[in-house]
Amino acid sequence: MNRAAVIVYWLVCLYTLGKLVLSAHWAMFIDFPSMLGVIAPALACWFTPLAATRRAKLRGAIKVCWLAAGLMFIYGLLRVLMQSLGGAETIMAGLGVALLPLFYSLIINLFAAPYLFFGAARQVGSN
Repeated sequence: MNRAAVIVYWLVCLYTLGKLVLSAHWAMFIDFPSMLGVIAPALACWFTPLAATRRAKLRGAIKVCWLAAGLMFIYGLLRVLMQSLGGAETIMAGLGVALLPLFYSLIINLFAAPYLFFGAARQVGSN
């Protein structure tokens, strides 16, 4: 992937997230405990000295990010189903919040994709 393709990719990503943030209901996508539960393990994995290369560290951080998001989703789903006395509206609101860690993991993967899957870090640096 050359430098122009990476720039276009970043612009499209920023445009997509900008449309989401500028919508009328952007606040429903903010849940700080879910963000912390997804980002903190990924950053901790990134800063471990076990991997030799940056690409290996990024790959490990992305895997940990998905694992943390999956575990947080299952935890949220179990909490919603255990406390499902409020009716359908309460269950649907709880499921929406339970899905947020997966959403945050998707956003992180969206920004890491060119460096992880296409080797953009090596090719852009060589241009």
